[in-house]
Parts: sequence; structure tokens; C-alpha cells
Amino acid sequence: MPKIVDHEQFRKEILEKAHAVFRHEGYQAISLRKLSSELGVTTGTLYHYFKNKEDLVRAVLENALNESIGGSKGSIFTPRPSSKSFPKHLEDMFKIIEGSEDNSLTDILLLTDFFRDKSSRISKKEDSLIALRYLDAFTQALNLPEKNKAEARFVLAYIVGVHLVRLWSGKKAPLSEYARLLQEKIK
Repeated sequence: MPKIVDHEQFRKEILEKAHAVFRHEGYQAISLRKLSSELGVTTGTLYHYFKNKEDLVRAVLENALNESIGGSKGSIFTPRPSSKSFPKHLEDMFKIIEGSEDNSLTDILLLTDFFRDKSSRISKKEDSLIALRYLDAFTQALNLPEKNKAEARFVLAYIVGVHLVRLWSGKKAPLSEYARLLQEKIK
């Protein structure tokens, strides 16, 4: 009797496992053959669910964002209640980042690796939409008025920069120090 497979569940499992592999190996450095081996599936199975490696990583990034948005309170994409002050929300965001800094950093590096060939990648509609979804989700999480989108993007750029500086410097300065500096600048 043929095996009954819940294709949606299996696709989700592939995405979660592939996310972990991409975080460890990077996007550019891994072939679809090696990826399928790491996932314990055939390349044919991956091609059944995804057109190619780009399609797979897009789905991984989209799934990771959806999990962050719809997930627990422990996400930087969790919307700020209007009752919570902006500086307090920033402080809480940095605490969340501190608790999952390695995952946050590897996701930033994965996004960077995927978009590294910007001239060809970002011009593709699907890739542009992923980048915009991340930016929009972060803007909505800050719960700022529409006119303050530039401020939200500044905060996101600051957070990405802090991750990179901490990577380069061996995480010497505490995240709370970066959060305090940002709060002072935004007041």
C-alpha cells in the first residue's frame, strides 16, 4: 500500500531543516545535491517541492518571517502595543535579540549571502518582495505612524549594523549599551 504523505507538513519540515542547513553552510556555499543529502531526501524530492535552490531559499526566508510574525512574544516582529513607549519597546527588542543573537546573526548573514549578487537578485520581483516584507514587518512591529517609515528602517539598519560590529569585535560591548545609545538618538 502506498505511503500517505501530508505534502504541506512535509514541505514545512523541509523548510525548517533547510533553514538550519542554510544558517550553518550559507546560501552560496551549498549545492542542491549537498543540501538534499544534509536533509536526508533526494534531489528529486526537493525539485518536487521547489523549482531550484533560489526558490527553496525564498520559501525558507518567507517561512522564517511568517514564523516570527505569527510566533510567540519572543520575536522582534511582534507588534508594539500602543500603550508601550517606543524607547521601552526598543529595549525589549534588544533583549529578544540578545536571547537569540546567534540565530539573528546567521539569518542576517543568510539574507546577505542570498542578496549578495544584488544586481541580478534584487531585481527579481520575488526577491524584492521578500526584502520588502522583512522591512514592512519590522516597520509594523515598531507601530510607528506611516510617516515614520524611514525611522523604522534606520532602527533596522542599526540593529543589523550592531550584529556585524559585534561579530567583527568578538561581542565585546553589551547589547544593552547599543540599545541605550539608540534610545538617546531617537528621543
